[in-house]
Amino acid sequence: MPPTNVVIALLTGIFALLVAAISLVNTLLASRSSARQALELEALKSAHEKSESRRTLLDAEFLAIFDALKNACSVIQRLKDQIQIVLLSARGSIGWKATLSSASSSRDELFGLYEDIHVRLQMGEVRALHHAKTIGLKVYDLLQTASKSTANPSRIRPKTRKDLEALRAELSDCQQILRESRNDRLCQATLDLSKPRE
Repeated sequence: MPPTNVVIALLTGIFALLVAAISLVNTLLASRSSARQALELEALKSAHEKSESRRTLLDAEFLAIFDALKNACSVIQRLKDQIQIVLLSARGSIGWKATLSSASSSRDELFGLYEDIHVRLQMGEVRALHHAKTIGLKVYDLLQTASKSTANPSRIRPKTRKDLEALRAELSDCQQILRESRNDRLCQATLDLSKPRE
């Protein structure tokens, strides 16, 4: 073999080795990049799943609070209706037993609602629900005291009547605060849903 053929063969071999080395480096870099991308993809999937589970949890929390505020407004309305029935009752149309039982039931429901959800409410909602709970107790105490001095709810004293009217108005204020808060929460949730998910 002439020396030029050896040199050409040697250069071809070196060139082949160089191409193989470059191919090996490219393959290793691509493999590393692929592994890194797979890890990043898994991290994104995990973050998305956590986000979805957090969103589900937040949706459940929203519904629980929304329903509790709705129930609080309903119980307050029932108590207001009971007061109105006493204020407008005709002689002998209702008795103390039913009146006290109804007021006691509403009072107990307000106490239960307050205990169940007050830690998850905003400060204004807590104040309104607590005030309604206190009024429920006052209404029951007023009616119970009146039941000892008169034979029939339609014959309550003018001062008791005036106190019940004032408490009913305060209940309306509490109810309005809770209703507005519930509506604000609903509007905020609607706005949150309209935002694109991350």
